[in-house]
Amino acid sequence: MLLVTVRGGTFRIAVMKAGNISPTDVVKFEDNQGLYRLYRAFFLEKEVDFADLAQHGDDYEVTLHVNNPSTQELTAFFEWQLPNERWSVRPLKGLRVVLPAGTKDHPLTFTLHRRLPHPPEAYPSCIARALYLTSDGDVVQSDHTFTIVAAHAAR
Repeated sequence: MLLVTVRGGTFRIAVMKAGNISPTDVVKFEDNQGLYRLYRAFFLEKEVDFADLAQHGDDYEVTLHVNNPSTQELTAFFEWQLPNERWSVRPLKGLRVVLPAGTKDHPLTFTLHRRLPHPPEAYPSCIARALYLTSDGDVVQSDHTFTIVAAHAAR
């Protein structure tokens, strides 16, 4: 896990291990930059209104647009968090995707199925875990969340 401290236009990243925080120089500057870019740009959009999803009967289509702003190939795992048994997802709950370096706006489409016709009380979210290889050969997991939210009030 990384601890990111942001002050104004500057940031610092430190590696966190269970029970302690390591010095900020444990992760090299170039890795800090790469992880920061990945954190900021992995999802083109990080949320969508439920009302904006394409609906086909009890199915809702969700397309995630994914970027890999790093200079290395990334393996990412996508897993939907379903709030209750009223939801299901296709393809499978877990999906592995390899993103070449510099990938922009890569679409991943999922179909969410909802069993009840009335408005949902809770919405699914998708957790993406991207594996980043540091310049020292360590693998750092970078987590990213995509959320479906209730329709916003009048904008």
